[in-house]
Amino acid sequence: MNHPPSPNYWRRFSQLVGLLILLLLPFLDIFRLDLHGKGFIVFGQKLWFQDIYLVTIALLAVLFFIAALVRSLGPVLCSWFCPRNSFLEGIKVKPARSTPARSKSIAGISIFKIIFFSLLVGLTVTAYLFDWRLLLENLGQFQLTAPVLIFLGLTLLAIVDLTFLGYGFCRTACPYGLMQRMFSSEASLRLSFQASKCDNCEVCCQVCYLQLDPRQDYQGRCVACGDCVIACKEMLRTSEQGKSQEKGALSFASNEDDSEKGTVSILAIRKIFDDRPAFAAFCGGLIMMTFLAYALLDRPAVQMSVVPAKWDGAVSSVPGHGVNNFQVYLRNNQSQPLTLWLEAKGEVGDYGRFSINPIVLAPFADESLRLTVAIPQDGVDDYSRTPLLVQINNLEGEEKRKRLLKETQVWFVMPAMERSDLKR
Repeated sequence: MNHPPSPNYWRRFSQLVGLLILLLLPFLDIFRLDLHGKGFIVFGQKLWFQDIYLVTIALLAVLFFIAALVRSLGPVLCSWFCPRNSFLEGIKVKPARSTPARSKSIAGISIFKIIFFSLLVGLTVTAYLFDWRLLLENLGQFQLTAPVLIFLGLTLLAIVDLTFLGYGFCRTACPYGLMQRMFSSEASLRLSFQASKCDNCEVCCQVCYLQLDPRQDYQGRCVACGDCVIACKEMLRTSEQGKSQEKGALSFASNEDDSEKGTVSILAIRKIFDDRPAFAAFCGGLIMMTFLAYALLDRPAVQMSVVPAKWDGAVSSVPGHGVNNFQVYLRNNQSQPLTLWLEAKGEVGDYGRFSINPIVLAPFADESLRLTVAIPQDGVDDYSRTPLLVQINNLEGEEKRKRLLKETQVWFVMPAMERSDLKR
């Protein structure tokens, strides 16, 4: 007869899924910073620091989703999803018998696990800040660059955290723990104890890896792993008192009525829809994610900004012509290279000359170049303004057909004529 998987099996499975998600986000370019490239990567697209509002929307959406989970499921994410708690659980080794040789072996295994988990934390967190390919390249060449130094510092910090701080961090500095204190309510899932079903076997205390007594009110420290609920149910099933009972003395409940009715499933995501504040937070997260997806899909292939140059001599005159210089900034928002042809058109013709033209932009790359515009001074008043249209064209195919991507208007200011020009 096949028995359904135990809740502990599903908890280990969700821990693995949570760990994989947090590990793969930066390595698959789903969400990370790109300090070397001066931007952000969101769903494979590069957002520049000028697009910080889109990153803010993504973070707020995640915050709303977490608030909905806190409101409905309480500390479930701590033991079912949080990779730090998974690491702390994985470090502990329970010996079958306590002997000096076995104690040394267990200590060696724990040290190895701490170092391995710390290296994994250092690599992953650094990958959220820099391109992981750059980090591995610098490590392979033994170069003490900024990514390598940050990786080493984070690894050392993780060793100190896992060795000395332990679960003290959860109660004092964890952001999710702070959100629990802010958003949790009586409707949140919590541990419920019914003294009438307890025979004081204390098996729940023995299985708690936080070394708590689940029969006491430890709601501020309990992470809802469910080990005590499973152990109590199994122990009560074998006792004389529990033969006629289906549920143990410990169960999960969201209010006093639920504890009398039975166990509330620890993964009852439907509770999000039963609680109005949790449902509102969940809907807020969905709205923000929808807006973010629309903004990413609606982004132009190329971003361009043209500003007057600020260096000395940027605005000058040569015999018969006024000269203006502009700085042109280009950004490729696509994951493929682009070959671009730039043009500057005025009312009476083309007078622009670009320092680079055509220009090839690598995927998610930016480039700056100079635009020099010279316009005849005949019949044009000093300091008059003339509109110019700067265009970006994509050169497509072998025939290099031009396709307009973007255009913007700038103003040419005619400089005052030199005295030598006036005499003539």
